[in-house]
Amino acid sequence: MRLNEEIVIDNEKTFGEVKFIGAVGEVMKRVDGETTGDITSRRYNLKSSNQERVVTVYVPVAVGEKNFPPNTVVELVNPSINIIPNVQFSGVQLNWLVNVDDIKPKNVSTRDSAPKQPEKPQEHNGDKK
Repeated sequence: MRLNEEIVIDNEKTFGEVKFIGAVGEVMKRVDGETTGDITSRRYNLKSSNQERVVTVYVPVAVGEKNFPPNTVVELVNPSINIIPNVQFSGVQLNWLVNVDDIKPKNVSTRDSAPKQPEKPQEHNGDKK
């Protein structure tokens, strides 16, 4: 049993600063309880300052593999949560799946991060006598 719609969440309020830890694995497509070999998504572990724990997120396979250095500050693109209840004899256990459209390094700009070279004074041929 799943919810019909995912819960859309606010990145900053829910996760705070998020740091990349690494890949956890791949999720394979299943048909009639058997895996087909087709990868549907990849799982990554991230550190969340607001959750104060490791959060596993699922990224669509079409986005490609993510391989950032550990502790790279990243941002989650369009995060949402899917809740999957698992009914057992003793009660219900809820599993939370955090789905994102992508994981990107936060505030990275090659132009801004490159050291600036001092400008050389321009010489004018007409100034010398």
